[in-house]
Amino acid sequence: MIEKITPTNVTSISSGKKQNIQNTATSKVSHEETEDLSSQTAQRSQTALSKGRQTSAYLQARDVQDSVSYQQTRQSALMDVNNMLKSLRSLAMQYTTGDLSLAEQDAIVAQAEQTLYTIDKTANSSQFQGTPVISDADSRQLGLEVINLEAGDPVGLINSALNKVAAKLAMSGAQVETFDVRINNIKRSAAEIMSEYQAEQAAQSIADALRSASPDDINKDLTPEKVLSLLGI
Repeated sequence: MIEKITPTNVTSISSGKKQNIQNTATSKVSHEETEDLSSQTAQRSQTALSKGRQTSAYLQARDVQDSVSYQQTRQSALMDVNNMLKSLRSLAMQYTTGDLSLAEQDAIVAQAEQTLYTIDKTANSSQFQGTPVISDADSRQLGLEVINLEAGDPVGLINSALNKVAAKLAMSGAQVETFDVRINNIKRSAAEIMSEYQAEQAAQSIADALRSASPDDINKDLTPEKVLSLLGI
């Protein structure tokens, strides 16, 4: 027996189909929202990674630059000591080779003692951010803790001290050159990171702009002015 399809049955079938369509549409929207959220999360993670790399490069460059500044401060202080040693050597040569009166000898000794005192004062006071830079270049470290202009070889002792200072200057200069190379490498790395980060930001801006624009704007009348407007420029 064939049953007649009543309006009630038709209504029931139509309602079922309508409900299925609504469920499918809702599922599709939910899926799209999930994908969009995942994309945004990934973009935020990538942006955070780029920012982290930028920060790391900045901190590395700052640390290396501090090391360069330290060595430059050290070099300046060592040059001061070097010049004072040259003055001390000149005094020693005057004392040992000149035909001097007792008063002149006393004056040279007084100048030599003052020069040694200034060398020690410079070694103790020269600092970079609170850290001594030439504590290894006072009179004791240079072999001049005891120097007698009247006996021994005072000029030879001073020449030895000058050689020690010259070696320290050479080592400091070599370290500065090494740090300069490191800074250049960090700068190149930072430039690459910055370019990558800017590209990510531009891509994100374009994506945001396209999402906020209507299809008519995109397909029919997308002028340069509208592009700039969409990007917020």
